[in-house]
Amino acid sequence: MRDQVRKLEAFPRDVFSEKYSQMWKQTFDNFMSQIAQIDQHVVALIDKTFSDRLNSSEGAFDLLSKFQNVRTREAIKELLTRKYDDVLKTYSHELREMERLFTEGRDSPPISKNMPPKAGSIAWARSIMGRIKAPIKKFKSKADQLMTKTFKGVALNYVKLAKDLDKGYEQVIFENWRKENTEKAIELLKKNILDKKKVGDSV
Repeated sequence: MRDQVRKLEAFPRDVFSEKYSQMWKQTFDNFMSQIAQIDQHVVALIDKTFSDRLNSSEGAFDLLSKFQNVRTREAIKELLTRKYDDVLKTYSHELREMERLFTEGRDSPPISKNMPPKAGSIAWARSIMGRIKAPIKKFKSKADQLMTKTFKGVALNYVKLAKDLDKGYEQVIFENWRKENTEKAIELLKKNILDKKKVGDSV
């Protein structure tokens, strides 16, 4: 590529002269051909890199954001914009996996041995919430690139699962715990702290 640039810079003739137009055209065409080849190599590299990193939507999104901060040619810029859709599709798959995990485990979630059942269930639900929330927060920073049909569908699925985890699960567990313990506390408050001994009982 440097050789082609040097040839352009050091073109020995008058580039505006009709006499040397064919020579200039050939030199310039060689330069553009080199650029096209570089574009192809960069596109192939981007495709491979994202294929390797798309096992995590958050990791792929971070990588994509770094590329977006670099000034690139228009063809590469368009490719990077299209890659947002691939990231969203990966995130959509992650949402479905988390929804499956929640559905299968909600009645008997995996709980640490040192945690009470209800607190453990809430901690488990919050861990799922954290895994789906972290990527969506980053996606919002690129709302202009992500306002596609894919993003709107993903956003709706996220909101639905988030509500199920929060209002449909965590809050229900907490309210049942609060109600149960309030009733027990009221019963205990009604009891006498000290019992009077019957007359005649030995001291």
